[in-house]
Amino acid sequence: MNRPTSEKAKKAQQTSDIWNKIFRNDSTWLDEMVELRELKPAMVPTLVGNLRCEKDLYLVLLVHDWSGELRYAEGALIESLRRFKYISGTEIYMLDSRITVNIAECLGKSLKMGQVNVKDPRKLFARINRQLYTCAIYFGDNNIHDIGPDKIGGIRLRIERGQGLRAVRDICSIKLKSADGKPMVRILVREKATVRLENLTSYDENGRQWISHWKEMKLGWREW
Repeated sequence: MNRPTSEKAKKAQQTSDIWNKIFRNDSTWLDEMVELRELKPAMVPTLVGNLRCEKDLYLVLLVHDWSGELRYAEGALIESLRRFKYISGTEIYMLDSRITVNIAECLGKSLKMGQVNVKDPRKLFARINRQLYTCAIYFGDNNIHDIGPDKIGGIRLRIERGQGLRAVRDICSIKLKSADGKPMVRILVREKATVRLENLTSYDENGRQWISHWKEMKLGWREW
C-alpha cells in the first residue's frame, strides 16, 4: 500500500525539481561545483528568489565565488543548461519551465565586494503582512529555506516606513549561509540605479561585520 507523501518529502521533491528545470541531468558544471566545495571558502550553487511564486519565477543563481575564476567555466555552464534563450548578457529564460535566471556571478560579472547586478531586485521577494520574504535553495540540500524580514536589508528609512518592495527596489541584502554553515550576506543592486547611498553595517551572530542596510543621501548632501 502506498503511504501518503510527507511534507518533508514533497519539499525535497520540489527543490530537486527546480534544479532539474534549469540544469540537464548530465550537467558537468554542477559536477565541477561539487568538486570545488573543497575550496575555502567553498563554492555552493544557491538559487535565491520567491519560490512560492506560481508563475513568472525569477531567480538569482549565486556561487559565492570571490576569486572571479568561475568565468572560465562559462562554456560548461551553458552546455549544462536546459533549453533557454538570452534575455540579456546576464539573464536567461528557461523555455520549458518559464523560469528567468540571473547568472551574472556564474559568468564572473559580480561587482566589487561580491555585489551582483539584477534588473529588478523586487522580483525576488514576496510581501506578506507588509513584510518581505524570499527563499534560498542550496545545491545538495533538499530543503527550501525561507528567509524572513530579519535577514533582508534595504534602504532603512523605506523599511521603517513600511514601504515594502520600494525598500529593496534599488539595492538589497540577503543573509544566506556558507558551505560551513556560517552566515554570509549577499548584496544585489538594480542595474542603472542612480540613487546615492551610504552603507550601514551590522554584526552577525559570530561577530562579523557586514553591509546590511543603506541610508539614502539626499540631493545637496555633501561628503567630507
